[in-house]
Amino acid sequence: MGFWSSEIGFWRKEKDGLRIKNSVSMDALKQVIFAGGASTVSPKGWVLPSDGEKKLRIGVPVRKGFKQLVEVKFNGTRNETEVTGFCIDVFDGVLLRLPHALPYEFIPFEGRPLQRFGIPSIP
Repeated sequence: MGFWSSEIGFWRKEKDGLRIKNSVSMDALKQVIFAGGASTVSPKGWVLPSDGEKKLRIGVPVRKGFKQLVEVKFNGTRNETEVTGFCIDVFDGVLLRLPHALPYEFIPFEGRPLQRFGIPSIP
């Protein structure tokens, strides 16, 4: 496999963090072999069950503060939790750019649940 940058062009390897430039063209590079031995088909992304049984679970903090970034509120009329804000809009925008579906759900949490995993909480 080779590398390319606009400053250097193609190169095949790095030595001690330095890029070694040579006259490599795309034709001189070997084919990439993906997991499973496939060399003619590029991976399409994360393959998830189509029945939606496993979703990406995203923890969303329930706290007072910058509601413009993330806000979690319960809609009693529809009996569901709504998660809104700039961060959610950015996340949704990124998902629209993916070439495949990515089922997900937001999981609101209060307190400091990450401490039990040794991760310091954000005040």
